[in-house]
Amino acid sequence: MLTKLKPIFFSSPHYVTTETKLQSDYVPRRRGSSSSLIVLQAIFNGAFFSTTGSSSTALFIGSSASTLVAVDSRHHRFPSLLFLVYGWTDAQRRPLINFMAISEEGPMFLKAIDGSKEYKDKHYMIDLLKDVIKEVGPQNVVQVITDNALVCKAAGLLIEAEFPHIFWTPCVVHTLNLGVKNICAPKNVDGNENVFNECGWIAKVIGDASFIKVFIMIHSMRLAIFNEFSSLKLLSIAKTCFASMIVMLKRLKLLKRCLQNMVINDQWNSYREDDVKKVAYVKELILNDIWWDKVDYILSFMDPIYSMIRICDTDASNLHLVYEMWDSMIEKVKTTIYRHDEVLENEVSSFFEVIHEILNSRWSKSCNPLHCLAHSLNPRYYSDNWLNEVPNKVPPHRDDELSSQRNKCLKRYFPHVNVRTKVYEEFSKFSSCAGDSIEDRWALDPKTWWVMHGSSTPILQKVALKLLVQPCSSSCCFLSRKEEGYKKGEIRLWDINGDVHDPLDDSVGVLEMADLSLDEPDLEAMLFLNDGNGGEENETIRV
Repeated sequence: MLTKLKPIFFSSPHYVTTETKLQSDYVPRRRGSSSSLIVLQAIFNGAFFSTTGSSSTALFIGSSASTLVAVDSRHHRFPSLLFLVYGWTDAQRRPLINFMAISEEGPMFLKAIDGSKEYKDKHYMIDLLKDVIKEVGPQNVVQVITDNALVCKAAGLLIEAEFPHIFWTPCVVHTLNLGVKNICAPKNVDGNENVFNECGWIAKVIGDASFIKVFIMIHSMRLAIFNEFSSLKLLSIAKTCFASMIVMLKRLKLLKRCLQNMVINDQWNSYREDDVKKVAYVKELILNDIWWDKVDYILSFMDPIYSMIRICDTDASNLHLVYEMWDSMIEKVKTTIYRHDEVLENEVSSFFEVIHEILNSRWSKSCNPLHCLAHSLNPRYYSDNWLNEVPNKVPPHRDDELSSQRNKCLKRYFPHVNVRTKVYEEFSKFSSCAGDSIEDRWALDPKTWWVMHGSSTPILQKVALKLLVQPCSSSCCFLSRKEEGYKKGEIRLWDINGDVHDPLDDSVGVLEMADLSLDEPDLEAMLFLNDGNGGEENETIRV
């Protein structure tokens, strides 16, 4: 018998079964503990979901212990619902694969599969995905978003081969994070000598910063001395968190004066319970202005990349913005490096050339025709306001790369020549600003513009309204950590220690919740031990 549940929007993977009587609440400690198997997104044209908020959406438990079905109690149609599959591992290392439905109202669970006894290769993932795609209807699926793991890529490409109108899209945030790692932690291996020679100093600075943080945090006395000089806490950040190295440097920069006051204080000078050489080395680093200048330089040219991660690491509809964001991000990195190194515009910076090669390589691997079509359907990119922002900007229909990829996408969407010819005519009308398509291109957001002015190109309007509500990353699985429902509601992120289902009480310590959208200086996220002085490395979190 189906049991009706209170509507819930989840911030992280959960599943509910009849056996546990709604008590099971498995939450991954951080995104890094997730196996991040795959994220499937689809547009449902006619699926029954709420359009008016959680009050009219209900979740039901089916006869299967791990299945949830979301049903709209008033049978309203939601025109653009996203469907996702997300793999993660709980605190006891049990691999779970969650099937989620996501609308503009937020995420909802459909079912969860325990993959403990399965070998999760591309064939296993393909079987799961094909079953789900056939269940919802292949014609409704728009894209498959995954991280860059080989099994995910293989599964995505096999889906493309079987369903040509479905696109595999690597998660933009994961792609950017890999670029950050390539720059900030280059490997000294064959074939990577040039990158290591140019970026090795960055790894040295970050290594020193990590040494300072760990040296202070792992000993109760040193941490107690630090706490006397700063109300702002050091962060214990998992290496698997997005842009973890940049977040750490940002926090150290905020604590610069406090750290300097600490090491020149008599308490620090009289501290002799540890390795004297390490104490002296930490003091030397903290008082070294040249070292801090290097920190500032790293943060300055990495800021455009970091900012793009923050923008994309949300549940917002921004697939149509990715192409432009990537171009402008690289240009901002170049401007910062050239200004700092005093390189003229017509000269070559060997350091920037390496950075550019890393970012361009990542973009080439992640860009697909869907990005280009979504970009081409953004009316703002045809307006004089946008074209005049910087010299040499051209509208999407005059860009060779965009045009080539856009046409590939349209051929896959419209395999019949007669229909595709009609679409080409509509795009020509749209891109040439003919008729009502010239109105409000800059003033209105893209989706509103297509609703108001897209009636003269009906086929293209339908495609645009689908793509303009698409996110570009798997982050849409998570509720925004700024929402009151996350901070105060039943779904706040607790460390439940495996199968312990009751909320943590005050005896555990103080959990200062992080603003996980990466805003600073609000990253006050640490789980303090009862004595408030540390001990072992503190619990890691996603930031």
